[in-house]
Amino acid sequence: MLHCQLFGEDIVLTLSRGNCEAIVKLIEIGSGKLKKLLRSSELKDSEVKMSAVNPKIEAPVSEKTNKKGLVVEGFVILAVIGLIVSISIPNFRSIQQEGSVIKIEGDLDTLKVAITSYRRNHSDAFPANIHSGLANANPTIVPKTLTDPWNTDSIHNTYGYFKGTDPTFGDYFFAYTRGPKGDTLPVWESTSQQVIYSGSGSVISNAPITKN
Repeated sequence: MLHCQLFGEDIVLTLSRGNCEAIVKLIEIGSGKLKKLLRSSELKDSEVKMSAVNPKIEAPVSEKTNKKGLVVEGFVILAVIGLIVSISIPNFRSIQQEGSVIKIEGDLDTLKVAITSYRRNHSDAFPANIHSGLANANPTIVPKTLTDPWNTDSIHNTYGYFKGTDPTFGDYFFAYTRGPKGDTLPVWESTSQQVIYSGSGSVISNAPITKN
C-alpha cells in the first residue's frame, strides 16, 4: 500500500499484481491539475488583443510573474508523477514475480504427490510425462496440465520432467522449473546418488536434492 499527499490531496493506493490502477490514478490527478494550471495561466482575450495592437501595452508584471510560477509548478507536477511511476513499476514487477514463485511452489508440491500416487497405482512405474500422463491417471490428482510461469517445457507449456534408473538407487524422477533467469537444469549425480542443480529455479524429486 502506498500513501502520499499530492496536490493537496491524500492518496492511498493499493499495489497488486497486474494492477496499474495506482499509476493511472496518479496520472489522471496530475493531468487534471496541470490542465487547470495551464488554463489559469492564459491571458484574457482583451489583454492579448491590446498587446497585438500596441506592442508597448503589456500584461501587468504580476500577471507575467504568476504565469511563470504556474508553468514551473506544472513541471514540478510532471516530475512528481514521473518519480512515483518509476518507483511503482519495479514494485509491480516484484509483486508479479512473487506471485509466480508462490504458484510454482504449490505446483511442484502437487506434482510430487501426483507422481508418487501414479507410481503407487501403476506397478512402481513413473508417468511417461507430466502434461498428459498425469491427467489420465487413476486416481486423477492433476486433471489438467500445470503451466509453468517460466515455460520450462516450451512445447507443452509446463514444467521440466525427467525419469531414469540408477543401478544403486533404483528408479528416480525430478521435476523442475528453470526459474526467472532460465538458468536451472538439474542432473542426476550417480556418485552421490542425488539430484544436483543450480540457478534461480526449483526442483522436486523422490531422491535427495542438492543446490550448488
